[in-house]
Amino acid sequence: MTDPGKVTFGVPGQFMPPAARTAEVARRAEADGFDAMWFPCHLMGWHPDSVWTEEYTPIAAIQSNPHMYYDPFQAMAVAGAATETLRVGVGVTDVLRRHPAMLAQSALTAQHYAGGRAILGLGSGETLNVEPYGLEFTKPVAKLTERGRAAGAEPATGNTTDRRGEKIKGSAASSSRSGPHPSGKRIGYKEGGPGPIAKTPGEYQGADIIDAGFAGQPSQ
Repeated sequence: MTDPGKVTFGVPGQFMPPAARTAEVARRAEADGFDAMWFPCHLMGWHPDSVWTEEYTPIAAIQSNPHMYYDPFQAMAVAGAATETLRVGVGVTDVLRRHPAMLAQSALTAQHYAGGRAILGLGSGETLNVEPYGLEFTKPVAKLTERGRAAGAEPATGNTTDRRGEKIKGSAASSSRSGPHPSGKRIGYKEGGPGPIAKTPGEYQGADIIDAGFAGQPSQ
């Protein structure tokens, strides 16, 4: 686990085409002394199509639209496998679009490819990545709390879990969350925010891979 008193520096990863640059950019960042590389998790870009022109950004000359985003976990695996010390993370994904079981599998896959240097950042989601795709943006903080725990709070051994919460239902689901980790810690879940949620951070204090920060109440 990173020393809490140490200030670290990260840099954005290559999260758009061309794919060949993903590993190249990661190796360069490591050589330049950066501690981490971060990948966004977007289906829709921040920039409107109307301003995606060479007049406003030179990237438009080689990329036809602003919505060509890689899956962050695959990009993390590529960047992690191409480096030795650089940590690779998603900043951030959400549990509204990703089922906890699939989220855990994706994170663990990236963790193996990166040799224990993956960081899973979780947030409560954004409307632009949810509602336009036919999904509901309702009670995002409550879903983050419950589904985040379902994805990462189990011990790192083959086990059976029962999840019958309001936002996710499951029964007798076998899982294995073990993977390489520089500190030997299991995949875990850490959250912070005002109100009742603020009582939770110490619950999974020893974990290091899932680190979520958000504002809101459990009922939201």
